[in-house]
Amino acid sequence: NSGGIPEAVREGENGLLADPTDPTDIAAKVARLLDDPALASRMGDAGRRLATEHFTFARMVGTLVEAVGA
Repeated sequence: NSGGIPEAVREGENGLLADPTDPTDIAAKVARLLDDPALASRMGDAGRRLATEHFTFARMVGTLVEAVGA
């Protein structure tokens, strides 16, 4: 849960957000995925869908052009 990560990770849908300063929280999230491979697979599939739909090269260039006002 740091930087641009919350923009791409939807908690419980395509990943798990952890406090980067809390090793116990990070370990708990990793353990949850290791304990439930089906959950990890579903989240991985959802993450790939999000990436291919929302983070394409064309879309990122468009966002950058808008940001710099070109």
